[in-house]
Amino acid sequence: MSSRDRMILATSRENGKREVVSRRGDWLAGIPTEADALLAFKGVRLLHSNRDRKVLWIPPSPSRPTLIAKIHREKDTAARWRRRLGWGRAFMEWRHLRHAERVGVPVPRPVGWQTSASGDVVFTEYLLDTEEFPNFIQKFHGPERAAILRHLGALVARLVRSGMEARDLHTGNILARGTDSSNLQLWVVDLHDARICENVLEHRQESMLVQVAQSLGGIRAGQDVGFMLQGWAAHARNLGINTGWGTGPVQVEDGVSWMRVIPERKKRIEQRVEKKEMRRRRRRIRRLLVCKVGDRKGVARTYWRDPKGSETIFPRRVRVRSCKLPAKNKIAGVPFRSWRGSLIESTLMQRQATAHLLRLETRGPSVSQHVVESVPAGVSLLKYVGQEPSMNNETAINPERQGNSATIIETLKPVVVALQQWHLQGIRVLNALPSFWHMGTKEGKTIATVDSACLHYQGRISLNDRLEDAAAVSALYQDEMAHDDRWKLIMKCCGLGHLEEDQKRIVLNRLAVLFSWKPEAFSSLEVSCIFEHDRQRDLSLSDEMYARLHALNEENAPEVGSLEVSAFQKLLGSAHRVWQSEPVANTGDDPSGMLVVMTRNSDYDSPNFQWFQDGFEHFGYIDRIAVDARARKQGVGAALYLTLEAWARSRNLKRLVCEVNLEPRNEVSLAFHRSLGFREVGQYVGRGKPVVMLEKPL
Repeated sequence: MSSRDRMILATSRENGKREVVSRRGDWLAGIPTEADALLAFKGVRLLHSNRDRKVLWIPPSPSRPTLIAKIHREKDTAARWRRRLGWGRAFMEWRHLRHAERVGVPVPRPVGWQTSASGDVVFTEYLLDTEEFPNFIQKFHGPERAAILRHLGALVARLVRSGMEARDLHTGNILARGTDSSNLQLWVVDLHDARICENVLEHRQESMLVQVAQSLGGIRAGQDVGFMLQGWAAHARNLGINTGWGTGPVQVEDGVSWMRVIPERKKRIEQRVEKKEMRRRRRRIRRLLVCKVGDRKGVARTYWRDPKGSETIFPRRVRVRSCKLPAKNKIAGVPFRSWRGSLIESTLMQRQATAHLLRLETRGPSVSQHVVESVPAGVSLLKYVGQEPSMNNETAINPERQGNSATIIETLKPVVVALQQWHLQGIRVLNALPSFWHMGTKEGKTIATVDSACLHYQGRISLNDRLEDAAAVSALYQDEMAHDDRWKLIMKCCGLGHLEEDQKRIVLNRLAVLFSWKPEAFSSLEVSCIFEHDRQRDLSLSDEMYARLHALNEENAPEVGSLEVSAFQKLLGSAHRVWQSEPVANTGDDPSGMLVVMTRNSDYDSPNFQWFQDGFEHFGYIDRIAVDARARKQGVGAALYLTLEAWARSRNLKRLVCEVNLEPRNEVSLAFHRSLGFREVGQYVGRGKPVVMLEKPL
């Protein structure tokens, strides 16, 4: 080791161990040695934080450039033992950075390493004007993109040549700087999981390539993985690492060497990437599920989405879909499939979640399912093509498209695009008849969305699977579509030039099943919020709507308190949320139900409400629920309560509370609340009327 590379080593009982590169020792002057003190250092900015590590930005001074500090805190038992033995994560990263700098691997220049009781810290140089590789590569297309990806393959070859086996080598750990491939610079910034060896074995080389290919997107990234492997193959041959990856001569284009990759090698990488990606996606879908078991000793399970913060926006209009099935078929119902499909959609496609809460209630041999989800935007595909009759039995939308075989493929272009996107992600669109598709617009373009109940993650989609999903789309036109047009539509969905006889036979068999298939029965009820206090949005109810809601309230007296019209309007104005359920078959234009909710900070003078204010925090108070007598026993009350629970969980409320009359004793209401998981927390006499106080912990 030369004097220029000599390190300063200091050990003390107070400050722990400390190593500093001698020529950069002045950069750490005045910076605290304790991790907790470093967090409070003037000008420090937190860039990233998780359970085991924090990344800090340290501002420059006259004696130092801008620095990055990584605080490693060993949480698990094995990591703490490794730290005691001198192999903690911070020390390993420091050691690997020093080695990489010596052998010429591009890494941020290491400055120092120190230990303390509150965490171990590694200091490195801050790389100006850089960005993570995934963001950087999005700015380039065509030959320029190919050249940059070949540079990435060359970086992997340099790591292998230096004897560094990186076990967490993904593009998020690579920083890039430059305006094009000619002045591109790449750095590896996270090496605490690496391993230094004399020679990286061939199967370890392949594992590193699989990590990079997976972070690029695998086969879903088009030719990106192939370009990266071209750069790797050429530099692996030039550096004498491995000559078995490429075929033909080494070529130079845009300043970077590349060569053709042996097809079998590329296919093997793609297969390994796809296998790992399938496992990762299934694991992510499982981890997104938050479950609570507690209603009636485990009779019911409630699943919900963990809110990322108190500002989570809950949709103004939702629908509650319910069904009842034999217990052995509990995962077959539309509500359960809709919940699972929403997980798939939000996890794999990075789209906004549509389902907010799922409740499964097992009673004897049957299970009841309820899901609260956003109302689909746009119109159904049936209306879009003009085949769904309106209330007066006339075609609702686009009558010129009805039965017009010549325009079918053009009309269904958005559906074809959406179907291809799902298949590219390894997702089946099962039994997606036109009634399950919705057409809308986004940025002036027509887009198609499918009901989440039809989505199923499969991983690998065969040609037969694509044919069956495409057949469901064409099932709308049983008689109207000519056979040739049907084949054209299916070929377009599957990306085929023509259909073989065995493929046509698969489609015909699937169509026969679909034409005779009857979807399982389920009920659907829309619930809309007509007043939102926390968003300061009053939806300006008409006098007619006030009259209908007031009549609904009076119809449910004495179970709910009777009010004059003026007092009723004042009540709605002071509520935090007011929901109404849409009319059902027997109620005409009248709402089938109403729910009025307060929170702890509401300005409400009810003694029952004040009783909860005195003893509870973070609650939603149900002032009243009213259901039209013509809509009883149709799930209206359960739909309103489930909507409330989904909203309360999105707002991080801890409980729902309400009271039920004891005189006259409302046995129906008590049984209803107990079935939903409410429990008694006290009794109270307010305004001369005894009530039982109920709570449902969330």
